[in-house]
Amino acid sequence: MLLEVGIAQFTVDRVAEKAGIAKGTIYNYYETKNNILAKLGGKALNLLHQAFEEQADKEEAYIDKFKSICYAHYQYAKKYPAYSELIYHIEKLEFN
Repeated sequence: MLLEVGIAQFTVDRVAEKAGIAKGTIYNYYETKNNILAKLGGKALNLLHQAFEEQADKEEAYIDKFKSICYAHYQYAKKYPAYSELIYHIEKLEFN
């Protein structure tokens, strides 16, 4: 859902509609929309970390590892723009 609409258009109502469940059901698992975004942020960071490791493991020299990680970040941002946006904005989330 987040990948389809981005953070600005991401709502619990949309998630519920897409899942075909009542909005209240989502709140049984997550207190707030920010809690959902935090969970997705964890997934986003795991994917990014995996991309970094895969690229860095291909190189021997540290400068080449660094270049590979930079390239991996660029590729990640192109492939997952909504996740990239989420990672950059996650520190602004407020939790109950």
